[in-house]
Amino acid sequence: MKKKFSISMISMMVLGGSLFNMNLAEAQEEEVEDEVTEDEVVVEEEEEVEEDEVDEDVVWLDDIVRNNVSEVEFTFVGAEDATSNPNSPIATKLEGLDTDEPVVRFIWDREDESLDEVFEVNVSEVDPVEIETFNTEDEGTTTFESNIIAEFVPEDDTYYANTELYIVDGENGVELLQPNYAGNVEENQQDVYMNLVQVAQGEDGENANIEALDEAVIEWGNTLDQSYERYYPGNEEEFSHAGTDLDTMLENAVIDGTPVNLSESGNTEIVAVYSATVEEESMMRDITYIMTLIDDAPVILVTEQMEDASEIHYTGTDNTDLQAIYNDWVEQNQ
Repeated sequence: MKKKFSISMISMMVLGGSLFNMNLAEAQEEEVEDEVTEDEVVVEEEEEVEEDEVDEDVVWLDDIVRNNVSEVEFTFVGAEDATSNPNSPIATKLEGLDTDEPVVRFIWDREDESLDEVFEVNVSEVDPVEIETFNTEDEGTTTFESNIIAEFVPEDDTYYANTELYIVDGENGVELLQPNYAGNVEENQQDVYMNLVQVAQGEDGENANIEALDEAVIEWGNTLDQSYERYYPGNEEEFSHAGTDLDTMLENAVIDGTPVNLSESGNTEIVAVYSATVEEESMMRDITYIMTLIDDAPVILVTEQMEDASEIHYTGTDNTDLQAIYNDWVEQNQ
């Protein structure tokens, strides 16, 4: 039986029970606190560290179930840097997972988007199914149990004869169990699935080719004897513009006299933040560039303000070379 996901399906479990006498509860609480050992304190500290180390960019099955993620891409282990594959898609991407019209995208050549094949997909819950799958790294197979299916409908395409994809949690995030469309195995293994792992989507979780923008911006800065570093996504805690942290820089933005919280602006997407400290005539100044998409248009905001962090005034950059670099990157990656 299949059940299509909706927000109304996901609810908090409320535990019922009788109420205890308040005095008794307080007494028991005091006894428990007295019994806490140093070892237990250490364990709690270790658990807090582990929680801090969780990678927020990794997508888990619960994120998909709760419609908390828009898209996630999968590929074969070791194939993240491959550009094409002659007999099967190089990667599979689920898009629009937080909408009513999700799709599955089969990517054949990363340098030629016109070869992508896109089909409508229905992500739903089914009774648990056992799926035999080739191991990602070692020989042999593993049997997974999954109750989340992503089923698509190809248009008269016999290549995708099996249209059932299954999603499971792995050690490093959600994984995709996909039919072996290449079919290059023994006959008795034709029905064994392939195990695709979540692609490291760049440190921002969305722009897998952010490194290309890094290289271009750094090279551009070097021509001006300015050393730029990317602080978002990836190094937010190390950012400092005249002593102001990145959250404050975004929340207290003023553009053309209008206060704008760039962190919450509905029509603005922050793609990357670059900053440099420049020394000129024994004076130090900080320059910060914020690469944005405003109503899907590439806009670079810049500030050199060195005081009064209550209002950070930005203007659109006048540097045509940097704007051209960003325009080209957006055209190739969006």
